[in-house]
Amino acid sequence: MSFYQRDLLNHFRELQPVLLRLGAEAFLDPCAFVLRLRSGGITRVLYPQFMAFTGGVRRYTMNFNSDAVRFIGWCPYVNRRWPLASEKLLFKEFAVQNGILTPDYSVDPSAAMEDVVVKRSVSSFGVSIKGPFRSSSDHSLDAGAKEYFERFVPGRIAKVWYWNDQPVCLELERMPIVKGNGVSTIREVVGRRLFQRGRRMVFESLAPFLKYQGLTLDTVLERGKEQIVEFRYGSPLLVPDFASDVNLISNMIPYLESPMCDIGRKLWGAIPQHARANTVFTVDAIVDEENRLWTLEMNSNPAIHPYVYPVMLESLFAAKEETVAVEAVAS
Repeated sequence: MSFYQRDLLNHFRELQPVLLRLGAEAFLDPCAFVLRLRSGGITRVLYPQFMAFTGGVRRYTMNFNSDAVRFIGWCPYVNRRWPLASEKLLFKEFAVQNGILTPDYSVDPSAAMEDVVVKRSVSSFGVSIKGPFRSSSDHSLDAGAKEYFERFVPGRIAKVWYWNDQPVCLELERMPIVKGNGVSTIREVVGRRLFQRGRRMVFESLAPFLKYQGLTLDTVLERGKEQIVEFRYGSPLLVPDFASDVNLISNMIPYLESPMCDIGRKLWGAIPQHARANTVFTVDAIVDEENRLWTLEMNSNPAIHPYVYPVMLESLFAAKEETVAVEAVAS
């Protein structure tokens, strides 16, 4: 999750100008954190989401209770889901069939592939990703868990937010690095980074990626040498200097505009009609050294980046209906 998105005040900072522009009033319920907006006799309701940890498992919830540890944005509906955002293999198949760039993959346990990660078709927060491995022969797929091989693509970690088919904002992160001092092991350097930022992680989770690069946690890096140690989105090792939040409405990135717009048009059109109108979704991707955008998966019910609110509210208040339909909360 981006550093800009984590600060609750940034959500209000992005809401304020569009509310003033629309002449809208806003009412926040401190008990449920529901935000009600009213303009010209039209009312819109935004529902909160929070990051929660229950039994040590990270999840999203709309319940503002003791499990909620971080606010992650408001959305005008509750719990929309659709197949392409629930099953990574369905997404991969759709991408290949519709000309969306995505890394090669295989569900065949005997597939001969180099430089792969192993993923599960249904998973969240990158917790089930294994590898990377130099060869697919280094890991046996668990067919019962719907595991598959995916070619590992190095580059910058990207997450694109869409409102309907429009790319609205982008998080772009350099894969986390540490810098050697000629004395400390990678384990020690990582430990200091985590301590300084008050973060935690299981050190052994870095071991496969280090092994892929011919290193271990006990490797001592040369002084000044920069070493990538993690490749997952949202790593606790990420630092602000290597991350950026891009408002694509005011600052579109030229070399990514065409692929992002094409991806948005195709994926939004594939959302079932009952869930398509006024919908926010994200696409996880990698931007490689040649600035190509490799899509990895689609997410429904994402954390909402503050840059989404202006486009979202302009669209919601442009609708003629007095109310916007809300899906039932999943049990």
